[in-house]
Amino acid sequence: MSEGIGAVIVGAGLAGVTAAIGLRRRGFDRPITLVNEEHEFPYDRPPLSKEVLSGDRSPQDILLHPATTYGEHGISLLSGTRVRAIDRERRVLMLEGGKALGYEHLVLATGARPRCLKLRRAEASSSDRLFYLRNMRDANGLRPHLARDKHLLVIGAGFIGLEVAACARRLGCRVTVLEAGQRVLERAAPPEVSRFVQDVHRENGVDFVFGAQVIDISEDDHAIAVHLADDETRTGDVVLAGIGALPNDDLARDAGLPCDNGIVVDQQCRTADPHVFAVGDVAKAFNPFLACHLRLEHWESALQTGEVAAAAICGEATVNDGLPWVWSDQYSLNIQFLGWSEPHAEKVVRGEPGKGSWSLIQVLDGRVIGAVLVNAGRERRPIERLIKNRTAVDAAQLADTGIALKQLAV
Repeated sequence: MSEGIGAVIVGAGLAGVTAAIGLRRRGFDRPITLVNEEHEFPYDRPPLSKEVLSGDRSPQDILLHPATTYGEHGISLLSGTRVRAIDRERRVLMLEGGKALGYEHLVLATGARPRCLKLRRAEASSSDRLFYLRNMRDANGLRPHLARDKHLLVIGAGFIGLEVAACARRLGCRVTVLEAGQRVLERAAPPEVSRFVQDVHRENGVDFVFGAQVIDISEDDHAIAVHLADDETRTGDVVLAGIGALPNDDLARDAGLPCDNGIVVDQQCRTADPHVFAVGDVAKAFNPFLACHLRLEHWESALQTGEVAAAAICGEATVNDGLPWVWSDQYSLNIQFLGWSEPHAEKVVRGEPGKGSWSLIQVLDGRVIGAVLVNAGRERRPIERLIKNRTAVDAAQLADTGIALKQLAV
């Protein structure tokens, strides 16, 4: 392996690790340094709100790669290390503690952080019974509180909130979900899917309060209380807030790189600086298929953008043209969201909700644009082909479970 400044990747989640391994797989023979703010070896985040909280999987079980992988690939892993600033003119990173790290290629995989509650009293935010869930430390802190007969208050009925609610019910907790909107998964799912998911949670004993505007939190020796704007108070043993995420784009912004709810990059994940790339949750990448910039907080997007950046650094012409795809596991449900949603699209139900697998497919101008798949993962690939090929479809055939979707996606 030749000497000299090579690639530095800031962030050791799925996107960053994928970029590092992807570089080596493509023959990149210069040094690679992976800067990891956490002390743990790089791990997969989706299990944190499910199998790790439930105790079904240990932290070792969710490592992205065995610990020996980084040495075997000649990747220097700097754990417990934070980057303070980027000097783009000199191509140098300033690390906490005053050390400097030079680069030829820089990949920013800094991810996102939980959106925090805006409370009346600043001190309320420091309660040791209030949790967010983003990393291993969060999961390890929350898990002991999810004991049988404890009461968990969940603020936010998005993916994280509902996954933790399902896990807590399985562990025997009483669960109340406080949602500012009027239905679960309001930003992600059509109303029909929201009603179905909400009904499943209610059948499993979850209580919901909608239109719940949280204004403050208080606690005593025995309980924590969430105060709502309508003068109502909900009391429990512990609170989990899952109200969205914000991109960690401060480093890029301070370095003068264009940011707009994420670091703006082209279809090869390159920023306005040809030596700097951004991948994963922090990247607002141009998608040529959709002809717009998107910031996706999805596992698949992290994987794909990591590969695209590695390919671009190695001179390949790969572009970031994948479809948005995200999934959530709740109770016995696997719910997959593919493509995108449009208010005026026709909604085609394939199968019967509540009776095995079913899908809600959205059709616009005679073509599939997106779908929600409930325990119907086998249909993802043909629906993906229908969307990407812009195949003209008949709604009646889509709804007919006697016709295999792969027959329509030729």
